[in-house]
Amino acid sequence: VLQSGGNVGIGTTSPRALLELVKTSSGATQDQLYLTNANSATSTATRLSFVSQQDTTQTATTTGAITSILTRNWNTISSGELAFSTLQGGTLSEAMRITASSTIGVGTTTPWGLFSINPTASLLSSPQFVVGSSSATNFIINNQGYLGIATTSPYSLFSIEQGTENYSFSVSNQGSSTPSFTINGVNGDGRIGIGSTSPAQLIS
Repeated sequence: VLQSGGNVGIGTTSPRALLELVKTSSGATQDQLYLTNANSATSTATRLSFVSQQDTTQTATTTGAITSILTRNWNTISSGELAFSTLQGGTLSEAMRITASSTIGVGTTTPWGLFSINPTASLLSSPQFVVGSSSATNFIINNQGYLGIATTSPYSLFSIEQGTENYSFSVSNQGSSTPSFTINGVNGDGRIGIGSTSPAQLIS
């Protein structure tokens, strides 16, 4: 169906966008669209590109893409990967990949763990992993591999920035709310308590 407004519908008489495909299959997954590269060589790929108009040159520029890559073409053990690319400094570059073994790589095409981060040259000044914001960071791993809690700039392999909380670090028995080992916060002068929640000395 081609509506007067220019919308095209396949399987529907009332398309809600420039192109809408409809095929119903209750309770099951239904293929709605095939993008095909009719070749079987390893590294054969099919790409879905997202394009915008450049202000300066008024030419079309690909700002992002999703690429499906055939990585193995051996009959029953064929495999493929998905690569996600973004426009970086004027160049379309791969940003993330999901491999055939279900590993995810950011900044790498060959992740060696379930989730691998490898900072590119343009991101070396950014931390590898953060929970929180730049002004209120709860957890951080920087590009030196330093881990920080409540700090944006860990200065050792493991750094905790003490606040006014009772303890910066504690260990307790399962189900117990009374710690058996504590490192006190700023209010406790960083004292360490073993079997004590209010050590009177630096270690007691």
